[in-house]
Amino acid sequence: MANKSLIDWTDSTWNYITGCNKISEGCANCYAERVATTRLRGRCGYPEDNPFKVTLHPDKLEQPLNWKRPRMIFVCSMSDLFNENVPDEEISKVFEIMRRADHHIFQVLTKRAERMQQFISNVITKEKMLSQFNHVWCGVSIENNKHKYRADFLRITHAVIKFISFEPLIGPVNEVDLSGINWVIVGGETGGNARQMQEHWVDDVFGRCHDYEGNLKVPFFFKQWGVHKPRNYNKLYRGEYHQHLPAFEPNPERETITKAVDEGCAKTLQML
Repeated sequence: MANKSLIDWTDSTWNYITGCNKISEGCANCYAERVATTRLRGRCGYPEDNPFKVTLHPDKLEQPLNWKRPRMIFVCSMSDLFNENVPDEEISKVFEIMRRADHHIFQVLTKRAERMQQFISNVITKEKMLSQFNHVWCGVSIENNKHKYRADFLRITHAVIKFISFEPLIGPVNEVDLSGINWVIVGGETGGNARQMQEHWVDDVFGRCHDYEGNLKVPFFFKQWGVHKPRNYNKLYRGEYHQHLPAFEPNPERETITKAVDEGCAKTLQML
């Protein structure tokens, strides 16, 4: 529940809901479960007996309203907002806080793409997404070819910014359709049992983010190779940092976003 996050593509995390359960291959070595069942067990509102069960943290619900400086906020980084064990009324509470805290950008990332699409269509509606929630970015995780279908549900959410996180990328995503997608994140797996990300898998995604003349058409953010690369090379792809963000700025006073991208080093991520 961090005011400052170590995740390169966001500024802060907001965890009104924590805990989740595994639904696909990308969940096998879940970092959130690893943290919850070790250092957070029995602390900070995480149950002692089952620290990764879906849990509400009422004291955190209005946290973004207390953050006055505009920032990018990763919603439920320790859970999945659209987990089947999260009632619709709790999801609605989260959306209401996001609506009120419109000086921030909220990043909602899920593997439950169908439920997200249904909730937004039936509860939020297209009109409100485009007017009251245009600062809420919606994304899906895709770890391999088997789960490319999640992007199809994402495309019809009516979110102004739609993004895909290919993380952890544990298999190829051949010919993935990026039409209607505004941002792509790629990253390898971390942890003791991490599965190695192959460079040609990244090449395929990177290529689809460019047009036939080699111009970037979908902002591409390379997060990391994971544990299978030397530390000083881990965030480099083709010898460079690729940390682009979508061209969206709801707050005119917020011209750039600064994130730490290496030990002791700050890099300003310019909006494309």
